[in-house]
Amino acid sequence: MFVAEETLGIFPTLVFRTQALGPEIRPLTAAAQAALTAAAGPAANGQAKAPPGPRRRSPPALQAEPAFRGLVQSIAALAAEALRLAAFERPDCTVTALWAEAAPAAWAEPIAQAPNAHLTFVLPLRAAAGFGVLLTDPRPQAQVIVPMVSAPNRLNARQATLALEPGQLLLLPGWQPHAVQGGGGTGEILLLRGQTLFRNMAEKVSPPMWTGMTANRNRT
Repeated sequence: MFVAEETLGIFPTLVFRTQALGPEIRPLTAAAQAALTAAAGPAANGQAKAPPGPRRRSPPALQAEPAFRGLVQSIAALAAEALRLAAFERPDCTVTALWAEAAPAAWAEPIAQAPNAHLTFVLPLRAAAGFGVLLTDPRPQAQVIVPMVSAPNRLNARQATLALEPGQLLLLPGWQPHAVQGGGGTGEILLLRGQTLFRNMAEKVSPPMWTGMTANRNRT
């Protein structure tokens, strides 16, 4: 009686995966490593700036550092392109947070979101072959009543892992649950991670509490 005429993709999730960087990755790697070293150094009171542990992280204000200026401009332009594709008005974006992160190659972080950002991004600078970002289905009721499947595909998947090689950027919505997967092996992975927001909101309405944003420098 009925014949399917069309298949509709409702509420699609836009995720951008870029081409890998070329020689530009070398100064970024050096700058990220330097930021981690500075974060682990002694503070004025003799205490460590960052607690010791398998996962190390710099302060989230590297977007204000000259070494990352070109990267920040490129990410802001890519975020603006995402807004244009969705037909948002005034697609002007800014990077509100950027930090360096290092962890063992076998690291698998818990699923998390970035609720105070429009978009979030991951850029591996040094990573093993199995490195990727795990994305899970954000729909709260999608897995309540589901039948068995005969073969996995994009319509019945509840999670997906997007592989990234060093220098490849992944840009995704802040509400999308995700987790970095180190890929296993020995050694250490080195990443740059961060968030973007609409410029007028970030600078005038809701600047982040950490330093690095112009609107935040006189905030008490």
